[in-house]
Amino acid sequence: MTDNETQETVDMLKSKLSPERWVIKSTAFSLTDDEAPAFYDLENGDWVSLAADATKFKEPTIAQQVLKQVCNEEPAEIERYLQSPSEKKSSEYKLASDWVTIAYDESSQNYLYESSLLTKKGEGSAVLQIWEPVLMYVDKNEIATQCVMSVPPQTMDEFAIAWCKHRKLQGALGGPVGNEWGSPDCPWQ
Repeated sequence: MTDNETQETVDMLKSKLSPERWVIKSTAFSLTDDEAPAFYDLENGDWVSLAADATKFKEPTIAQQVLKQVCNEEPAEIERYLQSPSEKKSSEYKLASDWVTIAYDESSQNYLYESSLLTKKGEGSAVLQIWEPVLMYVDKNEIATQCVMSVPPQTMDEFAIAWCKHRKLQGALGGPVGNEWGSPDCPWQ
């Protein structure tokens, strides 16, 4: 192994083992009972008073995306957080490697993904990434959070068909199943 290859390996391991994480911090003191800055806990969808109890993101870009989605009313930003080895949890949120692209609408650049990220039980959930929706709002209160977003009909049609094929739901919709022609299990496509 050359010195250059050794250094690349060391740098790669350092980046993988780095304790640097990112948390979402709000300066709205009314979000917790402590009248102090609050940190966002994605798993419970709530604000907590300690950064150690907040969701720690490995990538700042992921934290930034979550910030855009959940913090449209509170003044918030992402902040660097150095995580101790004892704090490392299996619930660390990494999006890119977890998301499986099911469909992509090239004209609108919208995506349909499947992700097990937000479900602890290991079952996948559908994730829509919609650029410039005509209508979008998030309604949060003490009881629940509601997100409403418009999706172009052609995009929704493509996504619905792709999702049904991905989940192999054709039989439930009256379509081919098993090795029948047109089924995703058919070896002769």
